[in-house]
Amino acid sequence: MKQITIKELKMYLDTGLKVKTKHDIETLSMCNSSGVYLEYKYDLYSLDDIKPLLKPLSDYKDINGEAMRELDCVRNIKVNINNIARGYYDWNECTHASVEFMAQNHIDFQDLISRGLAINLNELKQ
Repeated sequence: MKQITIKELKMYLDTGLKVKTKHDIETLSMCNSSGVYLEYKYDLYSLDDIKPLLKPLSDYKDINGEAMRELDCVRNIKVNINNIARGYYDWNECTHASVEFMAQNHIDFQDLISRGLAINLNELKQ
């Protein structure tokens, strides 16, 4: 079974990221090599036991689309997000500010949803 790695998850630390556990939806608090801690919980959770709730990058393919209009950022960050969404370049080739913005806004720039390591937030809302 595939599981998310600490390296992938740590990008979203301190962003208020929600994760789905076997029983509930909680806020990610901290992670280390042993697992993750959730806000207001004292138990250590295994990486197998959680899946982040993320917005799919595909929502940002249309530079004039609704998802883009909702982003509160400077134009060059929007252009970077759009270019990554359209496959023009990878997230690790864009500015640090763009990666930080995507993490802060829980955008799946690491392709975790399609790899089965995260949950598409749009599907959860339906």
